[in-house]
Amino acid sequence: MWETGATVEPYGSFVSDLFTKWGDLDISIELLNGSHITSPGKKHKQSLLGEVLKALRKKGGFRRLQFISNARVPILKFETGYNISCDISVNNLSGQMKSKMLFWINQIDGRFHELVLLVKEWAKAHHIK
Repeated sequence: MWETGATVEPYGSFVSDLFTKWGDLDISIELLNGSHITSPGKKHKQSLLGEVLKALRKKGGFRRLQFISNARVPILKFETGYNISCDISVNNLSGQMKSKMLFWINQIDGRFHELVLLVKEWAKAHHIK
């Protein structure tokens, strides 16, 4: 089911340099262009993430495994034994592009970083995701 040459790419707050100590790690499994699965549809992404879920359960050591298959972008959420929350998606190019755009905005004006962290802190205090 898995293509050789697939890679794992980070995205989200870690890439944009807008992470907090309570944030999660967002990663995307990238399938090679030129494989027979160049642009997997939602059903195929769900199937691939289902396989990852099975592998994580088999390996053990992961907590709070949650497969959100019907989201616009299917996500597999879990927590590692080191208390790191992770979200896995498949071919999430838009998430990667948004992360890089936010990184560059952050580089252009340092006030952006402080504003985003303030909004994140406010949202957390008000239980807003």
